[in-house]
Amino acid sequence: MVDEYVDLKQMLQQHLKPSPLSYLTHQLAADGSQSVGHIAGNITEFLYDPHTHITFDYWYKRYEDLFSVDLAAQIDAWKVRLLLHKLGPAEHELYANFIFPKNSR
Repeated sequence: MVDEYVDLKQMLQQHLKPSPLSYLTHQLAADGSQSVGHIAGNITEFLYDPHTHITFDYWYKRYEDLFSVDLAAQIDAWKVRLLLHKLGPAEHELYANFIFPKNSR
């Protein structure tokens, strides 16, 4: 059981290591707007800090317009991968522990 959990965790980490944004450039698009890669690169890593009230909701509100306007053409799965890519190590660990069952059957 523990080995399966470790394997799933490693698989998720390997999947996230190569950035889903690695193929994007940080250049301006032909119409003068910023490229998707440049926009995504401006989103900072989310690090939860309850003492300074840095919650996911607070952090997301800062970038909500980027996701709803600037990245609107991207599919939702891509945006989810971007959000996961922007989680700090501890936050990603909490997420992985939440979605992966501790005792798989």
